[in-house]
Formats: sequence, C-alpha cells, structure tokens
Amino acid sequence: MALCNFPEKVLNECRAHAQANSDIESCGLILKYRPLVFFPMKNVLHSDSRFEMHKETFLIKNKIHAIFHSHPYSIAYPSEEDFRKSKSLNIPYLIYSCIHDNFIYFNLKKCIPIKV
Repeated sequence: MALCNFPEKVLNECRAHAQANSDIESCGLILKYRPLVFFPMKNVLHSDSRFEMHKETFLIKNKIHAIFHSHPYSIAYPSEEDFRKSKSLNIPYLIYSCIHDNFIYFNLKKCIPIKV
C-alpha cells in the first residue's frame, strides 16, 4: 500500500467524524492494522483552530500510521504548528477541510492531495 493510499472506508470515517464535530478541529488516529483503522479521538482543547489529544495517546506511537485532524473553517493544508508537531512526533498528518470537503496528506516531506 502506498503511503498516501488510504482506504475509502477510513477517509469516509474521518470525514464523518469531522462533519459531526464541525465547530472544532476534530482529531483521531489512523492505526497500522491491515486494513488501516480509524480511531476517533477527543480534541481536549475543544478549539476551532487547534487540536490536542491526551498525551497518553502517544504511548502507542509505533502503531500510528497517521494523525488525522480537520480544519473546520480553512483549507486542508498544514499550519506552521501542524508542520512542527508532525515533524517533532515523526508521524504524518492527514488533514480534512470541512469547507472544501477535501484531504491533504503531509508525509513529513510534502503535501499530497488525496482523491476521494
């Protein structure tokens, strides 16, 4: 499986989670199972411009394929904070824009649009 080839089921679950929580940046984990699995998480900041998961989440860092979060009012492109956190954790980000209904995958080097 290519690094940015997410199963349609996972993308649909990410989209549904973002749309159900459209007033904040929703978040979750895409876990390294066969097939990949989406696990919704709580944004402990409950913010529309930032997200954070419980610190204990990263105890399973080796099982995380990507971190998902949404941008409720902006494009699906990593913010400076997204770039910094993704690189610091060494975990790619999958970002969904609620207003444009699209995904971007940041693989720690470049942003790749995801076709759904």
